[in-house]
Amino acid sequence: TGCRLAMLRGEDTMEPDSFAASFGMDGNASVLVVNDTVVVTRLGGGSIVASQTMVQFFLDNVQNAAVPGVTAPFLLATSLADGTEIDVDRAVPAIMLAPAILAGAAVTPSDTTAGSSSDITMAFTL
Repeated sequence: TGCRLAMLRGEDTMEPDSFAASFGMDGNASVLVVNDTVVVTRLGGGSIVASQTMVQFFLDNVQNAAVPGVTAPFLLATSLADGTEIDVDRAVPAIMLAPAILAGAAVTPSDTTAGSSSDITMAFTL
């Protein structure tokens, strides 16, 4: 069986390095990215996952979109080897991708005397 995770906003990229670990299912898995969908496929050797079992797995090194904002809702589905869907949720809540924090941000006036005019130096690291 397999599991699909789809990010539906065009500028999001999903390129995980690998399937890292899981909870609620055993066996090994592979990861394949197809357009905006990550396909996690169990490689056999795992036991059947019973109904009402919480399943959680981790994907290494997934790159967020470069632009902050709200993603589209996600789609999660399980399927048989032939692609037949077993379980599906097409409205997994979107997440907010926050802008990065500027490191070492500083504003330094050339003169700190009250009432004076001065030049200001602004600095930060992206």
